[in-house]
Amino acid sequence: MPFSEHLPPALVLVCAIGAFLLVKLVGYAAAASVLRRAFPDTSTGAWKAGAIRVAIGVAGGLMYVALWNLLYHPHYEPGEEPSAWVHVVWQLGLFGTRVASWWALFAFHFPGAVRESKRGWFCAFAGALWSHGLDLPAMIALRLMVGLLVCPLTG
Repeated sequence: MPFSEHLPPALVLVCAIGAFLLVKLVGYAAAASVLRRAFPDTSTGAWKAGAIRVAIGVAGGLMYVALWNLLYHPHYEPGEEPSAWVHVVWQLGLFGTRVASWWALFAFHFPGAVRESKRGWFCAFAGALWSHGLDLPAMIALRLMVGLLVCPLTG
């Protein structure tokens, strides 16, 4: 008997999103520990910086999706497969959003990155690539959580 008959869908959704965000938190905390070595003038701990980066990412991601839907959705025809350029434009915009998210973290918690802008830009671009790389394990965690809660392993 699947768990979905006993668990409300909202609980499954909350657990799945929690698994996604937990992977992002661990990944961003690891990145923040590297940033603390690159910019030692910060007093923000790695876990705190990771949590702040997750919050900035959620807010920035929601705003990006809203903007995308506002600009692209009126031109989208249901049932029509979007062209390849749509996927490229989506990823480029997402990358830019992630660079801005890392700069937001730097502005409030890593003043050395703002003072040393060349190194700051490098770290922002590397952070955006790291964010893209964390998407795969985060999506796997989300899918595993949904799978385990909706269709658990039975013996």
